[in-house]
Amino acid sequence: QYSALNVGTLRPFTSTNSFTAAREGAGVIAWNGFLYVIGGRDAVGPRNDVQVAAISGTGTVGPFNATSSLPTAANNFGLVAFNDRLY
Repeated sequence: QYSALNVGTLRPFTSTNSFTAAREGAGVIAWNGFLYVIGGRDAVGPRNDVQVAAISGTGTVGPFNATSSLPTAANNFGLVAFNDRLY
C-alpha cells in the first residue's frame, strides 16, 4: 500500500502490488523510481536476494523481480543511496 504525503498528514492508503513473500528485517529503499527490498529473514533463515519493482508516477508499485544478489545473507541493516551507489 502507499499513501500520498501531505504536510503533517497522510492521505488514505491505496492498495498496490505486494512483495513476493513474507520477510522481516529486510533493507528497503526507494531510489530513482524503483523500490528495492534487500536481504532480510524468512522462515528458513537470512536471505541474500534483492528484489526490485518500478514505482509509477502515480505511486503504484509494479511487480517485484529478482536482480543481483548480496554476496552473503544479511538482515536488520540500514541502506543509503548516494552518488548512484547503494551502501
